[in-house]
Amino acid sequence: MMGIEKVSVTMRTFLYGIIIIMVSSIISTAGALYLSDKSTLLFEHFTQPTADNQHEKSLQLLKRSAITGNMHAQFKLGTIYYLGHNVAKDDVESRFWFNVAYNSGSMDAEVNLASMYKYGEGGEKDLKKSIELYSDAARKGSSVALYNLGKMYLSGDSLEKNERYGVSLLQDSCKAGFEKSCHLLQQIFSH
Repeated sequence: MMGIEKVSVTMRTFLYGIIIIMVSSIISTAGALYLSDKSTLLFEHFTQPTADNQHEKSLQLLKRSAITGNMHAQFKLGTIYYLGHNVAKDDVESRFWFNVAYNSGSMDAEVNLASMYKYGEGGEKDLKKSIELYSDAARKGSSVALYNLGKMYLSGDSLEKNERYGVSLLQDSCKAGFEKSCHLLQQIFSH
């Protein structure tokens, strides 16, 4: 009888631990979604024309969110500065924020950073770093990175030309739903 009670107490303790972990995970996910939604709202507000010219306030709130580690806000700041949305276009600032977002785990920022390295936007041109970032993002499943690498292999742009591998990368990108890859494949196979 004593053995069953010990097992029961141990099992109950184990189950409580699992419940605590699950609740913590749910709370953490909800917090991340809230921060993501908040940075999205700030980004949308910032990129829209406003009668009361609240862009500076939105930019400061977005920066504050980015500085506290919000990956979505970091990525959005990179985008704002890259496109020049209600700020002066600034490739150096854009590259900085894309790098911060990439280091926070943003695959989209990794792809944008790869492009900036490829063309020397916001800093030194570094084809090796560009290929490294595109390749890493492609391994993680980025259809955009697969597309860009595929084009590079097809043309021999910065890489040894390998048409078969380039087409394979484009096919993977197309299967993942990236329309530009599908259109390029149609052009390739129609000739």
